[in-house]
Amino acid sequence: MSRFHSLIRSGENICRDLAKLYRKIRWPITSAICRVLMLMHINQSHLTLSRIFVLIALYFTWVNSFFTTALILMLTVFILDCLDGDLSRMLGHETPVGEFEDVMADNLACLILPLALIQTGRLNSVLGALFIFSALSVLWLAKRKILRNGNDIQLLFWPKGDIFQSLSRKVIWFVMYLFVFFRIDIFNPSYAVISIVLCISTAVNYYQIVKSRL
Repeated sequence: MSRFHSLIRSGENICRDLAKLYRKIRWPITSAICRVLMLMHINQSHLTLSRIFVLIALYFTWVNSFFTTALILMLTVFILDCLDGDLSRMLGHETPVGEFEDVMADNLACLILPLALIQTGRLNSVLGALFIFSALSVLWLAKRKILRNGNDIQLLFWPKGDIFQSLSRKVIWFVMYLFVFFRIDIFNPSYAVISIVLCISTAVNYYQIVKSRL
């Protein structure tokens, strides 16, 4: 299990570095847009709540096969997702309420996308249920935290789950784009691989918690 844990940690570090690079690349564009939004008195909560309504609209357009409209909504969700985090940092509004709204929007995507695929028959219902279970199981995932004195250990909860859940959402969006643009349907194998990765990550972290006797 320790080897699995080391592999998980290595994967988390790679994903975290890629995420930092991605934010650095997009920053010149998103920062300029955020300045305009600040002049319009629009904050990150407005963007996050808008993302929730767009995700709901995306579900209905997808199940009714309005793929052109769905593509526009997918791009809108992507842009709003990039902007709300950067705007929050620029405004210094990184509050628990804002974090809750952001997590709610991210987790809604984890539910809406597989449900839409199941509804249209493009994703096996059992596999879709497995993905939803594995994705939600890493939410509020407890991880060990060793304090400075090196003796006391407590549980640290991270409401966004782990880095693999964040990466899984990006992979799913990419697979959705592949279908919209090129009609490449690889939903079932993609969801199978993602579910396995999330389950392994959850099992490793759960083992660490049990082992620490907390």
